[in-house]
Amino acid sequence: RRLINSGARRTLIITSFRDETERLKSAIRYIIPNKLCETMEPAFHDLKRDVDVRLTKDSCSIDEEGFVQSVLRPRYQEIGGGTYDLFSCDAWNEIDDTGPRLLVVHHSQLQRLQEKLAQHFCPDVKPMELNVKAKDGEMQKEYIVRSRMAGENVTLEEWVSAKLPSLEWVFGLSQGTCKARTNIMSDVLDACPDQLLRIHPK
Repeated sequence: RRLINSGARRTLIITSFRDETERLKSAIRYIIPNKLCETMEPAFHDLKRDVDVRLTKDSCSIDEEGFVQSVLRPRYQEIGGGTYDLFSCDAWNEIDDTGPRLLVVHHSQLQRLQEKLAQHFCPDVKPMELNVKAKDGEMQKEYIVRSRMAGENVTLEEWVSAKLPSLEWVFGLSQGTCKARTNIMSDVLDACPDQLLRIHPK
């Protein structure tokens, strides 16, 4: 809100957008390898204990209940700060009140946008792509979720596909305000060939 309200009249604000369920999937795919399985940092020692991380040479498994209670339910780090937190009623009201020059770009087009901006303003700087480890098909180990209730193990991708929609609802991971307006914006953005949208105040 402060950025929207404080910008000069000709300031161009660019923000990225991602469907909230897809964002949560990406966050889970990032946290498990990078903060549970592949790190030795002391800051994550207690979390790894609570989630009962078990490592082998080729795989890493976590306890389902521990992960849900210690990571998903409290909206740990990347799990929190989602789409509906950014595009809340407060944010929409600020947009309507101040009428900023606001562009929303689909997250998948960020790299292309950075390259276009670099060509015009900083041609010697190469854009950096972050969080590449969270991409589908690029995980180096097999990540497994152990379910004590079901008495079986499933791959991370199977677990995310089967459980995330219900967990979103149970723990309110996708709660927010003015969701209808945000979802309409999402539909328009998806229908736009460039996936770039200028937001106008009401």
